[in-house]
Amino acid sequence: MSRPPTETERHEIERVLFAYCDLVDRAHVDELAELFTDDAVIDYGYDRLITGREQIRNLFHDRLARYLGTSHHASNVTVELTDDAAAIASSAVYAWHRLPNGDTAEVWGRYDDELAHDGTTWRLARRTIRAAGWQGFEVPDGLPGPFEPIERGV
Repeated sequence: MSRPPTETERHEIERVLFAYCDLVDRAHVDELAELFTDDAVIDYGYDRLITGREQIRNLFHDRLARYLGTSHHASNVTVELTDDAAAIASSAVYAWHRLPNGDTAEVWGRYDDELAHDGTTWRLARRTIRAAGWQGFEVPDGLPGPFEPIERGV
């Protein structure tokens, strides 16, 4: 049965979400990868799943090398515990990217997260990334956009 987190639990989970943004922006790939469980999954949409901490580390190493700088902002955080060692969270995200040619790319969207407590700290077990809008990103071959849209109820 799910329950609201205590103030301490909420703070610990928010710390993970905000640390993600900070570590991405500073391109601290090894520390960033440690925010994830060993078997974590990042879901970029359109069946693009990156599985396992090492693959996630490689993804960030390659992706962050593409940009001269980034600025990620998470807000509107909601957290719910599904048991004492598992939680779900969601946050709105705005992410700005400076491309090598000096242009910029932006995305407005959300992170939907599943977190696990390993006895010491909370870690991301699954991060689903969806977007409300974007500009400046290349569209991968065969996909309708660089990001899968946020599912809407209307």
